[in-house]
Amino acid sequence: MDIFIENKINHYAGSIIAGGEKRDHHALGALNFYMAARRVEKGEYTDQDLGMMDAITEVLLEAKIIDKGQRFTQLLK
Repeated sequence: MDIFIENKINHYAGSIIAGGEKRDHHALGALNFYMAARRVEKGEYTDQDLGMMDAITEVLLEAKIIDKGQRFTQLLK
């Protein structure tokens, strides 16, 4: 998973370098997520990173994609 996340970070960073305001905003949103996921995966997370992962977990639980007791971050391994 770490290679996938690194590739996504590089892809969206490249999008920002390529330019375009609409593209920049989209890429920044994606970068925020992938950088948080990388920090969580490495155990270097912030409280904001954990909040993002908890929100994703809540949505996945509500949509019945994961079962109660599971966490989104378990899927990153």
